[in-house]
Amino acid sequence: PEEKHETPETNKAVTVGNDGWLATKAKSDDNTEQGKKEEEQAFRQQLLERIDADLDKEKKAQMLDLLWQYQDVFKAPEGIPTTTPLITHAIQSGDKVAYVKPYRMSPAQLQKAEEITEDLLKQGVISESSSNFNAPIVMVAKKSGETRMCLDLRALNAITTPSKFPLPTAREMFDNLAEAYYFTSLDMLWAYWSVPLREGDKSKTAFTVRNRKYAFNVMCFGLTNAPATFSHLVNKVFQGCQYEFALCFLDDVLCYSPRNFTLHLYHLSQIFKRMRAANLKFKLPKCIFGAAQIPFLGHLASREGLKPDPKKIEAVRKLRRPESKKQVRQLLGLASYYRQFVPNFASIAAPLYKLTKDKPKGVLWDDDCEWAFQEIKDSLTSAPVLMYPRWDKPFIVETDASKTGLGAILLQQTQRGTRPIAYASRLCSPTEANYSATELECLGVIYALQQFRCYVMGREFTLVTDHKSLEDLKRIKNPTGRRARWLMTLMEFMYNTQYRKGKLMAPADALSRLPRAGAIQPKEGEADDENIVAAITRAQAGEAQQLKKQTRKRARMITEEEAQEKITETEEKQLGIRPEDISKAQQEDEFCGPIMEYLNTPGGNKTVSREIVHWSRHMMLEK
Repeated sequence: PEEKHETPETNKAVTVGNDGWLATKAKSDDNTEQGKKEEEQAFRQQLLERIDADLDKEKKAQMLDLLWQYQDVFKAPEGIPTTTPLITHAIQSGDKVAYVKPYRMSPAQLQKAEEITEDLLKQGVISESSSNFNAPIVMVAKKSGETRMCLDLRALNAITTPSKFPLPTAREMFDNLAEAYYFTSLDMLWAYWSVPLREGDKSKTAFTVRNRKYAFNVMCFGLTNAPATFSHLVNKVFQGCQYEFALCFLDDVLCYSPRNFTLHLYHLSQIFKRMRAANLKFKLPKCIFGAAQIPFLGHLASREGLKPDPKKIEAVRKLRRPESKKQVRQLLGLASYYRQFVPNFASIAAPLYKLTKDKPKGVLWDDDCEWAFQEIKDSLTSAPVLMYPRWDKPFIVETDASKTGLGAILLQQTQRGTRPIAYASRLCSPTEANYSATELECLGVIYALQQFRCYVMGREFTLVTDHKSLEDLKRIKNPTGRRARWLMTLMEFMYNTQYRKGKLMAPADALSRLPRAGAIQPKEGEADDENIVAAITRAQAGEAQQLKKQTRKRARMITEEEAQEKITETEEKQLGIRPEDISKAQQEDEFCGPIMEYLNTPGGNKTVSREIVHWSRHMMLEK
């Protein structure tokens, strides 16, 4: 029989069995309770650390209470991935089988692969299999020093029927933040592993480690249709929240609210409820709650507007000079992601784009490439803050074009003046460079409307240009070819045209007229006399000095037709310089003199002409 006694330590009843063993159950319970309290306190501290430090004490307390109420959304049971009941991933491969022999690995890699496999087995992520499929594993070293096991699923993807699901663009999502004041960034835990595989398709993900075969129970990384399936899941979970107070891109979620903290708490509660119902979790160490600005998709979203993420820009600044075409493409790919922040990106990057197209395998790096490389880094470092579009206010589109390229800016009027929303620019093709001034300006307008179509379509806006090309285009009685197509495009939009002198169009003008970097050069032995004379004339007249300041003191070459359009009698009177004075100064100038002599020599000299064209690319106008 069992006897009950009182112990002085606890003053509670304990049980002594026939074997004499004293069961201190009450004391054990106390230790358990104490352990739970310590865990809870530690978790509350973790939550508090993720709340923005700039919030006042009352708001921090309110946010902490909300997070504590939904703490299960941030906790995983013993680190085992949870799967959602809302969706399964299917691999549509028909009757085909994808089998690739395992790759050979070093003993150290095999040992690491075995360790990872054992952990995945315990977590229920994989199971042993006898499948006819096989994908080789690849051990990838991470920057942290850890090793990650990946599957080479190219053979399986090749026989899988593609599944398409639209992914939103970053710009499309950021356009919804005009009224945002509070931001919360959330990151889903396990992501793809939260989606179970269809039962009949698990065997298709088989892989081998030391003659033992395994297969995934959940959607693994590398499957061709995994992004589409996960996007479908996210849209299903956050239906009714998307673009109202939540932006979702795969496993990244941004919650935003206007200047009402209570409303922001409500929005977060709606997101947490949906995650709980879907059996999904957030990764607490990567979450930020109630901030004034927040990094999202490589950008820094704030109350003021949008700018590049400083951490990403710092990575660009530290890039070394590319030494191969592959490295040049990597640089352009990274920089192009932020091209909307750089007013003249297309023209600046022209020498680098040319490197990717040249026939030589190596990189022929010259002064133009070095300047473009440094200019891209400097421009991104000092990138402007782009405002979010306000859909209740009219838009302004500024355009300009030259034989170098096309430029456009989307703006809106605010209390602090006109602010940019986005920049766009591109280089002209060799064919487009031969267009007349009127056609080029029309092309610039068409390009701008195509780029900003989603903003201005179906609403009245102001179109600002420095040339009456649209009037000339509308007067054509029987337009054909590209002019007819341009007219058809213009008919889709409702705009009020506003003409502005070129010298007042500095921003858009700089987009299209960056000198040297994007200039189309004559072929060897084909000196373009008219371009050289026009460039010298404009330089002496002084207007090139103004353009030089707008484009980081880089000179450009323009056609004689442009020079005649831009240099007006009014400007000549303001400068107080006569054409005769300019001509005399050209003949006496150390550099211009030989050029004038060549132009006045019948027949010319081909050697001199080649030298002139070559060195004209490296001439700069000094103040």
